Amino acid sequence: MRRGILPKALKRGKMTEKTPERRLLEAMVTLNAINNGRAVPDMDEIEGGWVVRVEPGQSREEIASSLIGAIKADGVTVRSGDTSNDPNQDNAKK
Repeated sequence: MRRGILPKALKRGKMTEKTPERRLLEAMVTLNAINNGRAVPDMDEIEGGWVVRVEPGQSREEIASSLIGAIKADGVTVRSGDTSNDPNQDNAKK
């Protein structure tokens, strides 16, 4: 490994304070920004958000249900429809 290649967060020991899900999310956001020519966000400046565990074999509906449950647990109203998990759909219900 080249000298100076470790991320600042790893040097400060912050990576060990984060859940595996949070570290994966940060890696995905970082790679997405790099691949699309955008600046990589400073993850230490981001507050809020929801990260849930996804088990192998879970359906989209189960994953969506876990995420919606985490969001609702924070007191946020979530609208979801009968046939889709798209929040922009016309037939969304409370």
